[in-house]
Amino acid sequence: MKGIEIIYVFVGGGLGSVLRFLASMWWKRLSQQPFFATTLLPWPTLIVNVIGCILISIFYSQASRWGLSSEARLLLTTGFCGGLTTFSTFNYETVTLCQNNHYATAAIYVAMSLVVGFLSVLLTLRCLH
Repeated sequence: MKGIEIIYVFVGGGLGSVLRFLASMWWKRLSQQPFFATTLLPWPTLIVNVIGCILISIFYSQASRWGLSSEARLLLTTGFCGGLTTFSTFNYETVTLCQNNHYATAAIYVAMSLVVGFLSVLLTLRCLH
């Protein structure tokens, strides 16, 4: 691995993380308005997850058409989309499994990710309290 690749991932990840933070701050301010105050759905997370899924699909599918270098692709996908949300990578990998006719593996991956992730958070919080 080249050291420069790490810098591209670092910069992209920082940008994606800052954008996710700004979305949360925007929602915090917006949720003080009566119309939005009663919603329980964590809209910022949903929005950045969907945006991340769209962007990672665009970046991977258009990388060769746009003539992106491997470093630029790392900045945009692993870095930016990864910093914005790992949900985008999760979905891209699941779709890739399905496109390669590995439906059972995709289903197991989705189920394990959701169930094990949920249980990890639940058990960790219970152990800490």
